[in-house]
Amino acid sequence: MVVTYRDITTAKTLEAKLKQAQAELEKRFATQTEELEEADEDLRIEKLRPKKED
Repeated sequence: MVVTYRDITTAKTLEAKLKQAQAELEKRFATQTEELEEADEDLRIEKLRPKKED
C-alpha cells in the first residue's frame, strides 16, 4: 500500500481569497450598475423636461 500526503493548505487559502475577491467584485459591479441606471434615468427625465429659455 502506498500513502501519499500533499499539503493543500496554501491552495485552500488561495481558493478562499479568490472566492472572497469574486464576491467583492460582484457586489461592486451590482452597486455601480445600480448607480449608472439611476444616473441614466435622471438623464432621461432631464431630457424630457422642457428647456428654459433665458
